[in-house]
Amino acid sequence: MDDGLNQASRPVGKVLFLIPGPYIYEDRCQTYIGRGSLFSFREPQEEMQGAAILRERGVRCAILHLAARGTRPSRAFKDISSFSPDLAVLSTTFPGHARDLAWAAHIKKAAPGALVLARGGHHAFVRRE
Repeated sequence: MDDGLNQASRPVGKVLFLIPGPYIYEDRCQTYIGRGSLFSFREPQEEMQGAAILRERGVRCAILHLAARGTRPSRAFKDISSFSPDLAVLSTTFPGHARDLAWAAHIKKAAPGALVLARGGHHAFVRRE
C-alpha cells in the first residue's frame, strides 16, 4: 500500500485519457438503437474538460479514443508507450467494464511507471485489483 501512495504523490507531467475500444457501447460518445448501433461519435466532453484544466496547470495531455479512431490494440500500445504518461485515466462504462478494465494491464505494460485511474460507470461488484 505504501508503494501506491508514493506513486500517487509524485508529480504528474503527462496524462493520457483513454477511451477503450474498438468495441462500442452506449454512454461512450455514440448512440445505441435496438440491436444495432447508429454511430454518431461525439466529442468526449469529460476527457476534454479534464485535459483543458490540466493543460492550464502545465500538464501535457492526450486523449486516445480507440473506437472513434478505429485503432487496433497493437497501435494503441505503441501510442501509449510513445506518450509515456505518468497518469492514465481509463474511461469505463457498465456494459464494457470487464473489457475496459483489462486495458489497465495493457497500459501498465506499455507505460510501466504510469498510475492508472478507472473512471466512469460505477460497479459495486468490480474487484479493487
